[in-house]
Amino acid sequence: MKKICSLLIIAALLLMCSAALADAPLVSVSGSAQVSVATDHAVIHLGVRTKAETPTEAQAENKLRTAAVMKALTEDCGIPEDKIATSGFNIYTMSEWIDGTSTEKQFYQVQHQLSVTVADIDKAGYVIDRCVEAGANAIDYVSFEASGMKAAYDKALREAVVDARRKAELIAEAAGMKLGNLVSISTEDGGGEFYSNSFRMKAAEPEEAMGDTKLAPGTQNTSASVSATWEMIKGE
Repeated sequence: MKKICSLLIIAALLLMCSAALADAPLVSVSGSAQVSVATDHAVIHLGVRTKAETPTEAQAENKLRTAAVMKALTEDCGIPEDKIATSGFNIYTMSEWIDGTSTEKQFYQVQHQLSVTVADIDKAGYVIDRCVEAGANAIDYVSFEASGMKAAYDKALREAVVDARRKAELIAEAAGMKLGNLVSISTEDGGGEFYSNSFRMKAAEPEEAMGDTKLAPGTQNTSASVSATWEMIKGE
């Protein structure tokens, strides 16, 4: 009987504690952080476009010019073959336009697009110049990337949690209370990793107009956001 009474008392105390916790005021906040990382490699997206009256002629010329570009990449620029990949190959039928009016005459355009990863970021402009000299006539875009983005995102996520707690502590202090247990926390971006590039292209001086292409890589940014809820308890 004495054992049963003890169990009932313990159960009652647990219920009282649960009720007290359930009645504890909550504070919900969001936290965010952004981390920038210097870029350390470049990815150049370039291509060779050729056109002729027949697809065979357009493809034959494209094959020769693309081979010359590949040779320039591997021999002149020292780019390993596994860092060069075909990102697109298309054959288009196109009509000739004269004074805004389409004629019945058609021609064919072949486009071979390459994605080139350049480990030495300072060499990106040189690579572009050599490819253009070899026959590339389409430079779609250049992206500068950082190999440390995973670690940068992890850092941003930690800093976002710290930011959320700082805000919650300020709110609790202003209310004459302090933070209790963490009730919930989640990433507002669903746990994904968001990166954005920031880079500059340096304008060439007049005497450099026919010289090496000048590129300035800049930084890559990643950010993280969290939502968190804490209990607030009476301050001492």
